[in-house]
Amino acid sequence: MDVPLLPILPGLYVHRYVDRPLLELQTLRSWILTCRSFVASGRRALYRSPSKQTGLYLSRDKAYNLLQTLKQHPNLQGSVRELTHLASSVSTFVRSPCGPYSSAIHRSIAPFEWQSEMLRLCTQVTRATVALTDTDQALEVARLLMAGRAVQNIICRFVEPKVNNEHAIVRALARGLGGTTMPRLDSISLQLTKHVHATTKRPHYVTRKLSVDVSAACLLSVVAYLPKGIAGLRSLEIRLGRNMRGLDFTPLMKALATNYITHFDLRSSSLGVISGYDGSPEDYADAVQGPAVPLAFFGTFKHLRKLELRSCSAMDVARLSLLADSSGATLTHLDLRQTFWGDLTARDLDSAEGHPRPSGFEERVMQVLDRMPRLKYVALGVWPFVVDSDCRCGLRKWAAARGLKLEVEGCYPEDEDGQGWYSDEYDDDDDYLYDGYGHVWGSIY
Repeated sequence: MDVPLLPILPGLYVHRYVDRPLLELQTLRSWILTCRSFVASGRRALYRSPSKQTGLYLSRDKAYNLLQTLKQHPNLQGSVRELTHLASSVSTFVRSPCGPYSSAIHRSIAPFEWQSEMLRLCTQVTRATVALTDTDQALEVARLLMAGRAVQNIICRFVEPKVNNEHAIVRALARGLGGTTMPRLDSISLQLTKHVHATTKRPHYVTRKLSVDVSAACLLSVVAYLPKGIAGLRSLEIRLGRNMRGLDFTPLMKALATNYITHFDLRSSSLGVISGYDGSPEDYADAVQGPAVPLAFFGTFKHLRKLELRSCSAMDVARLSLLADSSGATLTHLDLRQTFWGDLTARDLDSAEGHPRPSGFEERVMQVLDRMPRLKYVALGVWPFVVDSDCRCGLRKWAAARGLKLEVEGCYPEDEDGQGWYSDEYDDDDDYLYDGYGHVWGSIY
């Protein structure tokens, strides 16, 4: 049967769970190979997102075959909607150049030219992860993305940039997208590798959502990448690196002075645990990591519906109260998971009237949350109490009466065997690590 099909990678099982989307694609591919009536509709699904079948990056052989297939079968070009493997593939090709004994096929794949050719053929792409290296190349990539007027989500990665200014590359990308006259995109994502000082020369892109990863840069760099016309921005996500403390939020607050953001997401990679604190309540204060968001920052947003502050520190009732003053009328989702509270001790959580009455601290928190009438979900972060022996009944009953989904993380002190919540013991039969309830949370490899 003369049907071009992408090879599907073996290994449907990842961490003992079935990769169901890949399994479904493999089943569909099998049907196409056995029944011609499935070809027309099935190949559109197979080529919708090539990376789901070939993996997050391509070998040079697969990259060559994919490109040749699309050239030989123009009817498949319009089926491609996602090209999320471009940047990782280009990065792999750049890091592993062809040698003198490489095949002609391998030498025919010039990384950035291959990416441009893929974008030139697939004009109906709505989501693409692209590799950027200089201003001219970024300008070309942007124009190729906008050729079909279908792109909505752009994820940018910098691969060995030829100019020591990622900000200039992003500004060139914005010009290629159309600047202030471009249609508003759903999202633009940037993964920075260099520091950029705050500047008034912001990119002229128009997007509903902006994600900036400054794990390898600094918080100040975020200001330089905010769109010049910030009025259209509705969602801002910031990813911080490990142990970024003592950050200056003032430039960011000034840049967001007049905003209509409804979703703000700030999270740090400081904590290495999944949930709670792997230690005793007495050690709670010494375990605090992550950036401390200043009090004034909680009054920056007036239209928030969803706030996520993950793996931060120094949270307190005053910050929560200011948030209620600024966005309490609209907020529906508050996520403080893995965030520690400042000056909070186990004694503060003791109720004067005994179990199951809430403590004085909990009552103050409940009073503030009652000023958020639309709130449907709240995660209050990590508190200094032992999960197995303290259920926080008073707080949970209040949440149930309000119809509020509540999450509170606690502490997991060592048991008699000296093991905490996340131990290094594993089952010899499968080499997986387990938590306190026997759930798999990682591998020894």
